[in-house]
Amino acid sequence: MRKAIALLCAVALAAGGLYALGLAAAPEPTYQGDHLGMEPEDTPEEYLARVGASIREDAPPSFALVSFERESSFEAAAAALRPAGRVSAIVFDAVAPRAVPEPTGGEDRADVFAREARRLAASGEKRDGVIGAVVYAPGEELARIRGEAGVFAVEALPADAAWGSFAIAPVRPQ
Repeated sequence: MRKAIALLCAVALAAGGLYALGLAAAPEPTYQGDHLGMEPEDTPEEYLARVGASIREDAPPSFALVSFERESSFEAAAAALRPAGRVSAIVFDAVAPRAVPEPTGGEDRADVFAREARRLAASGEKRDGVIGAVVYAPGEELARIRGEAGVFAVEALPADAAWGSFAIAPVRPQ
């Protein structure tokens, strides 16, 4: 009987220890404090007026949402985003933004965008172009992107915003 009680106590202690270890190893929650993109009540004109002041040429690098006037081909999107030092994600219509790497080897950004579209198509979501992208760039590069053909708007976050800690809502100018 003593052996059974001792064994039961050992099992209870081990289970309690594992439970406490699991609580201690839980990741910190990520809070979505910052937001890129249109608010549900925004018209395209209101959105443009609201985000116009978010770009300053002397600003340090920050994440920004680049929105196109209409769905852009992978080549046209890559050309418009050429001034950006880093493209972190692309935005397709009606699906969550997709994180993308920078090109390697003989690839260019259009190849990376097309590859991500093929991955999306494998899950049944065919897309032939993008409606936006999240870039990481200083204010001077963001201002140049804002002037590129086919770009509807560029909205920058504060420089202290961290990847994964902000929400992204698509912008539909029409």
